[in-house]
Amino acid sequence: MRIFTSLLFVTALTFVNGAYASSTNKQLIKRVQYNGAAQVLYFVGDASWSSPTCPNATYVQVKSDVPGQKEIMSLGLAAKMAGKNVTFWGACDADPNYYNAFYIIIE
Repeated sequence: MRIFTSLLFVTALTFVNGAYASSTNKQLIKRVQYNGAAQVLYFVGDASWSSPTCPNATYVQVKSDVPGQKEIMSLGLAAKMAGKNVTFWGACDADPNYYNAFYIIIE
């Protein structure tokens, strides 16, 4: 049942957010940045946020048009403070150093 639920979740993410939705690798957040002028949130890990669509992304970015951007920031900060691994869902930006996230999972 858990596998079915996971598959259903991934399928829903793909349809809602485009055919290129994928997840990053799981790692600790090393640094959190926020560009107030652009209203973009960034997460940096110890290594790249590799994913099938973006294998060498240095930054996970959450743009201002993502619903729940502040909640993602809160969860990311909580994960950093607790020393917990995170995974992000989204897609590669036009610049392959950036991964556009819309979902965070704390493990």
